[in-house]
Amino acid sequence: MQNSFLRLSVLAGGVFLALLTLAIILFVVLLGGLPSGAQLQAGSNLALLQVLWEDNPWETVKLALSEVPLLVIEEVHQETGLQVWGMFYYAGTALVYLLVSAFTAWHWRALLDSPVTQRILFMAGVVTLLIGVSYLRLAACCTSNPSWVLDTFLLAKVYTPNVGTVNWVQIYERIEPWMTILQTATVVGGMAMLYRWRLSAKSSLK
Repeated sequence: MQNSFLRLSVLAGGVFLALLTLAIILFVVLLGGLPSGAQLQAGSNLALLQVLWEDNPWETVKLALSEVPLLVIEEVHQETGLQVWGMFYYAGTALVYLLVSAFTAWHWRALLDSPVTQRILFMAGVVTLLIGVSYLRLAACCTSNPSWVLDTFLLAKVYTPNVGTVNWVQIYERIEPWMTILQTATVVGGMAMLYRWRLSAKSSLK
């Protein structure tokens, strides 16, 4: 029993590191610049949250999950020292990464035994879910604060000189009021795909 739990924990930890590495590689490719540093802000944030907890516990929980980053991976301009782009990992983001890693480790054998179509469904669910909790900041185009990746992507298109026929300003103006709902739908959609994979995996084992 203890050995099984240890193997599960090690596998989940490996999956977590793999997901984190793949996400960094993906954003590096899309952004076209290598990260030059990382800020582990968990310690300083913990002291701040302890003070806020005494005043308003519920607001502190919401702040910790979605507004105070635990880790920031960034590219910093060498001459100015300013952040070019940054990937922000909040407690909520890290929690989803951990849950996905634990889910993958728990169903590792079933995943290996699944046909290719089911594996694609599983990977699509994981990617969709992680996109739903990923936050990015681009100093060149957007605001001083990080936003959901789709929001940041669309803002980048808005601030880029229009060299095509797509009116990104109009698209963003139509989508922006629904951004929170769209992000929630992305998370729910990823969870639904993983749940559907689980049902398919259980059916194939019968």
